[in-house]
Amino acid sequence: VATVLVVEDRADDRRLLESVLTHRGHQVLEASSGATALAMARRAQPDLIITDLVLPMVDGYELVRRLRRDPSTARIRIMLYSAHYNEDEMNQFARKHQVQMVVTKPTRPDVFVEYVDSLLNLAPPTWGPADNDSVEHVRLVSNKLVEKIQELEVANRDVRRLLAASVQTQERERARIARDIHDDALQVLTAALIRAGSLGLTMENPEHRVASAELESALQLAISRLRRLLLDLRPPALEAGLRHAVQDSLAAAFDGTATSFVVTDATTTEADPDDALLAFRILQEAITNASRHAKATSVAVELSTHDRGLLATVVDDGVGFDGVAESASTPQEVHLGLISMRERAHLAEGWLKVTSVVGLGTTVRLWLPVAEASDD
Repeated sequence: VATVLVVEDRADDRRLLESVLTHRGHQVLEASSGATALAMARRAQPDLIITDLVLPMVDGYELVRRLRRDPSTARIRIMLYSAHYNEDEMNQFARKHQVQMVVTKPTRPDVFVEYVDSLLNLAPPTWGPADNDSVEHVRLVSNKLVEKIQELEVANRDVRRLLAASVQTQERERARIARDIHDDALQVLTAALIRAGSLGLTMENPEHRVASAELESALQLAISRLRRLLLDLRPPALEAGLRHAVQDSLAAAFDGTATSFVVTDATTTEADPDDALLAFRILQEAITNASRHAKATSVAVELSTHDRGLLATVVDDGVGFDGVAESASTPQEVHLGLISMRERAHLAEGWLKVTSVVGLGTTVRLWLPVAEASDD
């Protein structure tokens, strides 16, 4: 029976190792950080330390260095148990610091127990104070960080490809629904409206004429709403440029209301259609939020070219909200809308900033990197 100190910041991994080692009959101590592990090692003097490399504050490399420098812990057996980063450098580090074993995650429990048994049968290291190897430690950690950055860059590219595919799928579905509405529902309602008008002219009973007029009014309202839905689903004005699509979106939201609106376009280049569509969808959400919740008397949208990208600003003088407590003080649909807008902007490598003051209105600023439209 041995005392084994497991150093791992992930609770699930600690519990797994604790279960395997306890079943083998060993006494297990646990630490979630290198600093805690160092203090426990000095106090408990375990027979073996099993440590990950990626730890908060004091990482596994630094933990091993400090253990070997301290006479009270210099002869404790050590196993590095970590995911694969750079195995050659990890083994080089292990040889220099008399780390008896390097095991790569994940390892089957039965095989892991065999590694532990063989390690416990080895004599403790005869180690004195180590030479100063801070430069090597920095190099090893830097290499590890570079590898993780490269992995993140690949993951980000994959996420951006998925975003583009998702947006394209959404737009294709929007276009299909728009076609179905235009070719079917809208045509049926238009025919019904014409028929209702013709029937109304033949009616002599005043009550029937009133009912016919109400039916015509209801059909006209339904047709109007469907046409507005068509504009939301597939704005034809976007083919003429982002400004025209934004202008139509503002008109659809505020025509017939007391709210004034204006679009200012100071862009110096025309955006690629895919970039313009992404920008429009985010601005469309901002305009929808302003129309539904801001109670504004004026809404202004400004488009400009900034830092080789598109900068768009939506300003309203409405009721505003508490930006610090956004999720608690704004309607849930506004909160979710802002989350969606931010996610789209960030995944497109842009940014979205929202500033709002209760009673003084809201400003939404969007920046997206854009490609210039092709002349083809």
